[in-house]
Amino acid sequence: MYNKTMGICVKEELRGFTIVEVMLFLALSGFLLVGILLGTNANIANQRYKDAVQDAVSALRSAYSFVADTQVTERDNKNGICGSTISDVDLSDGLSDSNSGRGRTSCAVYGAVVSISGDRIQMTELIGRDYHDFVVLLDSSTADVVNASAEEKATIQDPSSSDVDVLRALRTNNLAAHCDSSRTNCSPGIAGNISTKKLKWSTTLSGVTIGGAKKADDVTLLIYRSPLTGAIRTLVMEEAIIDPDTNQSIDYDTASIHDLKNQGVYKYLNTDKFQQKDVFFCIKDTNGSAFGGNSRMIHIIKNAHSQTGVYLEDMDSDVTLDGKGVTCN
Repeated sequence: MYNKTMGICVKEELRGFTIVEVMLFLALSGFLLVGILLGTNANIANQRYKDAVQDAVSALRSAYSFVADTQVTERDNKNGICGSTISDVDLSDGLSDSNSGRGRTSCAVYGAVVSISGDRIQMTELIGRDYHDFVVLLDSSTADVVNASAEEKATIQDPSSSDVDVLRALRTNNLAAHCDSSRTNCSPGIAGNISTKKLKWSTTLSGVTIGGAKKADDVTLLIYRSPLTGAIRTLVMEEAIIDPDTNQSIDYDTASIHDLKNQGVYKYLNTDKFQQKDVFFCIKDTNGSAFGGNSRMIHIIKNAHSQTGVYLEDMDSDVTLDGKGVTCN
């Protein structure tokens, strides 16, 4: 640089950042980058959790939509399979019909059996003998009414019979003996169709705590359409009956295929295990990274009759049942 006053050229000293300043800059930049990444990861975890919650709610609501749309649909009696009981095999337990078939009696779908266990929601169909066909055969004094017992006939004809009594008389179940045309080779399996929803992003469904008492993690919902009135009803059992890994009944014994009356939903229809009650589930993020580890709660109201009975509670809401607090663990 030229100095006019002194008439000489002066060399200007150039000054850069010190090493300390550079290190401070890099450190601050690193902290900012970590903050941005953490915020982004938290947002991703929160959005994934929201998606998993909506998937679980949709799966449960779809079960009610299925039952509402089914309207006790008749089913072809393929290979003689009709629920767990009309298997076209002369089973010794009396829960089969070796003479059944189209024209004698038909199968009907009465609802859905929803098994909730861990990270899976499974729905199987509830299938049994067609109620109207049964009544017609009784009214016509047909001698052999699909191998029905005297108790089953009396239940169908008794106007005071409950829905569950009639479902049992119709031998409804979610299990069946799948047999070939020879009626000698049979294997256990699910009656009708089965659908499975596996929850996303490491989320699971678990039981809640009501008034300090921990409820069951595994639950079975029996959502059925009444053969008598057509109304949709919900019963709850606090244990699972379907193995989520094998899609088979937990108590299904392949060596006892001739004892279907002691397996599946049919086994519990005459017990007090299926009840009308509210049921809650916590949807947990097993990684604990979404919403600070807090969980949302699904509430299925007592005796829900449509998908509107499946509620998603707010995360910060105070949920109570009969005056007792309902919380996620």
